[in-house]
Amino acid sequence: MDDREIFVKNIIKDKNSRILEIGPLNRPIVLKSEYRNSYYCDIRNTDEIKELYSGNEYLEKTGICIDINSIVDVDFVIKESYQKTFSHIEKFDYVIASHVIEHMDDIIGFFVDISGILKPGGKLCIIYPDKRYCFDHFRESSSFRDAFDVFTRGRTETARMVLDFFSMSVNENNPVVFWNGDNLNNIIPQYNIEQSIENYKCVLNGEKFDDVHYWPFTDRSFLLFMYN
Repeated sequence: MDDREIFVKNIIKDKNSRILEIGPLNRPIVLKSEYRNSYYCDIRNTDEIKELYSGNEYLEKTGICIDINSIVDVDFVIKESYQKTFSHIEKFDYVIASHVIEHMDDIIGFFVDISGILKPGGKLCIIYPDKRYCFDHFRESSSFRDAFDVFTRGRTETARMVLDFFSMSVNENNPVVFWNGDNLNNIIPQYNIEQSIENYKCVLNGEKFDDVHYWPFTDRSFLLFMYN
């Protein structure tokens, strides 16, 4: 049992709770063998997820490697929004989002959307990567200001976050490396600024990048974000 499972077990006491886990990929926290009313969802179906993790710019940029044979089957594919996808389905006691919110281009819109599929008193449980100990190490923490700008003015406002991701992320995702702080000069961003700017322009023209970290946080910056 890893720390994520302990986290969930400390929150979800009733094994009969209705639970939705978003984007479990190959490491679901909520195991169907333990929680019989649990479901998995993603913005892609299982075959599309496996195809995506066979290789793309995001994986190359971050150094992440996933065994596609370990990817679990999803029960629901999100279409347009969570509320529309689950409009005819009983609401959930818990929604689990592990390493998900940083990928949401409109993070405030995501919170609003999720609130509509939770029962009264339901909980959204979040686990996210602390940017200090992953490939976002050299990036600035996200602000409520930027998130509210995206929520109010539209997703093309994420262009600067896409530019930041492609220009400042590094090909190292081992938290021990960043914790020890040894030889960080060897992994400073070696970016292709021309391609980073091209991706920035693509967002301004309406293209959406699903597999970037729009919102890097530290623990402290996330608490401040949620306070706002």
